[in-house]
Order: sequence, then C-alpha cells, then structure tokens
Amino acid sequence: MSVQITRFSQPISDAGDALKAAKMDWNVSLEPVLNPRTGKETAIHWLFRDDTNEVLGEFRKGYTPLQNREHVEYLANFAYDNDFQFIGMGSRRGQFFAQIKIGEHMVGGVSPTKNIITGLFSHDGTLATSYHPTNTVIVCQNTFMANVAQAQIEGMKFKKTKSILERMETGIALIELAKIENSNLMGIFDMLTKIRMSPTQLKEFVLDRLYPVQVDAKNKKAENIQNKIIEIVEFNDNGQIPEVAGTAWAAFNGITNYFNHVIGTGKADKMTESDRLDAAMDREFNLISGDAAKRQQTAFQMITEFAETQNPQSFAAFSFPKA
Repeated sequence: MSVQITRFSQPISDAGDALKAAKMDWNVSLEPVLNPRTGKETAIHWLFRDDTNEVLGEFRKGYTPLQNREHVEYLANFAYDNDFQFIGMGSRRGQFFAQIKIGEHMVGGVSPTKNIITGLFSHDGTLATSYHPTNTVIVCQNTFMANVAQAQIEGMKFKKTKSILERMETGIALIELAKIENSNLMGIFDMLTKIRMSPTQLKEFVLDRLYPVQVDAKNKKAENIQNKIIEIVEFNDNGQIPEVAGTAWAAFNGITNYFNHVIGTGKADKMTESDRLDAAMDREFNLISGDAAKRQQTAFQMITEFAETQNPQSFAAFSFPKA
C-alpha cells in the first residue's frame, strides 16, 4: 500500500515501540545505478526501502539518507523536559510523518484542543525535514497544521553532509521553535474567540479570496463551496457553543471542518472498502502536507488579518504570517 497511516489506540512514549506499532521500523539504503553498456557504477544512486525493495528516490553519490528511526528519535529527545507521547505515524510513497501530543488547551476557555507537533521528512526529496505545531479541535475533530515562519527556520535546515549529532541538534532546535510557535498560536486562537465575524465578513475577507466566484460563470463550484462553508460555520459543533458562535474562531473552525470532513468524501458511497480506506488516508496526508494544508494556512492568515483590523491593540503581541 503506497499510503499508510496509523493512529495509536493508546499513546506510546518509546520511539522504537511507536515505529514497530506503526510498522514503520524499516530502513532505507542507497545502491548505485550501473551503466547498462559498461556495467560500471554511475554517479546516480537509487534509494531502496529495504523490506520491500521499493525505489523511493534518485540521488547523486554522497547523499546520506535520514532513517525513520533517526527522525522519531529527534522527537523522542524532546521527551526529556516535556510530557509527550507519540499518537500516530504515517508514510506516503517516499514521505514520512510522526506526531507527538504535548498537552491540551481550552481555546477561549470553552473549546478544547490537543496540542501536537508534526515532524515531516521525505526519502524522495519532496519534503524538507521540518516540525510544525498541529492542533486538533476536540469537539469537532478538526485538524490544522500551522506553518512555522520560513525565515526563522531558513538557517536550520538539515544538510546532507551533517553528522548524526549535528542533525540531532538541528532537529531539537526546530522542535523547540515549533513549541514556541504553538504557544503563540494558542494565544491567537484565544483572541479569535473575542472577534465577531459575520457570514458576510467571512465571505468578503476570506472566501472570495480563497474560492473566487466568477460573475455569470456556468460552473458554480466556487459558489457552492462558499455556501457549504458558511453553512458549516453556522451549524457545526463550535458554531453551537454560545461563547464562540459568530466569532472569527468559529469561522476558522468551519473552514477546517470543510477540509477535514467534506472534501474528498462525496463519492465514498460508490467506493469499495479498500478504495475508501485509500481515499481517507490520502485525505489525511493532504491535510498534513498537501493542498488542503496550504489552503487552511491561507485561510488562517486571512482570518487573523481580519481580526487584527478589528482590534489591533489586542493582537499587537502576536506575529502574523501574511496571506
């Protein structure tokens, strides 16, 4: 199966045990590609998954691959001064992620969220190694992964030539940055519960930019998406909590609800069980590293920009990525 995602029924503290539970305790190795005419090695090397012999990527000689165990051990080293547990892992072709829970927070005092850090890397070169704050809103199981400011991590990217120790130091520094970013994010979430946002404002400041509606267009897809999101905002679980209904926080949760639970589910009743499972796994990976993750991040930026215009003094202490 090209996509594999495991959510642990009980959180796991040990990195090795987590890898085994997720069936991710496999290694990768580089093998040179031979010139078919001369039989000699070329500068090109293929990266193989050792247990299945699947080719995960193509690299030049001298590349040092990152093993799954190394990746989760960066997260495990975070355990020494933090109370955390692994809650899930997954892979899609040459991409890999692991998630740890680092606590919970009550947004606005009424909307519980799980604070998670997601570690991403790839064997095929399609993802940079990175760590991001990820938050699951418990009342409606919406997930949002915030992007750590690119300028802050630019100087801490993993390099192919780095030693294991240097990689470990870089990984821990990135995780600490993600933790700081998560704290900042919780403060922003709390402030969003204090900002009123009507359906008209949601449409004007966010949806018309996220899904532009073309005048006299025969294709009503964008308009239908906008209407669906507005409906979700008004009637989903967060929209029914009196303390947060009608706020920017409820609006943002309506958008994440759309990406988490609506996109990609329309034809589920016509799929086989196997196809439904594959689609669900692809959708979850899309929320972590695909287009859905990018659109949610853009929506978050737009909503925080709106909130900042409504009450700039309250948001002065926070830094916002701009849409």
